[in-house]
Amino acid sequence: MPKLVSRPYENRRLRRIAERVEGNSVLDIGYAQHPNTFFSEDLHRVGLDLAKPKSNSGYEEELVGDACALGTTLGKRQFDTIVAAELIEHVEEPYDFLRGLKDHIAPGGLLLLTTPNPLGWPVVVAEYLRNKQFFYTEDHLYYFAPRWVERMLQRCGFTIDAVEGLGFWLPNAVIPVRAPSLSYQVLYAARLANP
Repeated sequence: MPKLVSRPYENRRLRRIAERVEGNSVLDIGYAQHPNTFFSEDLHRVGLDLAKPKSNSGYEEELVGDACALGTTLGKRQFDTIVAAELIEHVEEPYDFLRGLKDHIAPGGLLLLTTPNPLGWPVVVAEYLRNKQFFYTEDHLYYFAPRWVERMLQRCGFTIDAVEGLGFWLPNAVIPVRAPSLSYQVLYAARLANP
């Protein structure tokens, strides 16, 4: 099945995530396909994925482990920011995954989560046309509308700091709209409700 990659869009997504990172340490879960080259070199960058990336990520640590069993790989380690970018749509039990992150976010820390928007272009067009060639990968188990991601985060003990659209996707470009309802991917910034 062909994959459509928009390098400008991907770079915008990674840059916006990097701009929101707080503190001195970041855990980037599911980083191996797209290590974030925009992270500050002042950060202690830790990547965790099912396999290491094929090329050098530039991260100080590259851990192999299951995102749904963080305690097994991380023990009691905590991070100022946890990034789960383009991951939750791959997880069979998204509520359990979100709850499992809580033990690894330092007090006052931040969760940055991105996921595709089923209401944004081009997913709506593909759905309308019932096209299963594009934006219909076997790797995705779910699509989450923005209001429902907010509800999931809140039910899992997070408060929402921000919800930001990452832009209108085009094959070789991006139109930088911030409205979540128009964006192909959405960025959620959240904190623990009761740290």
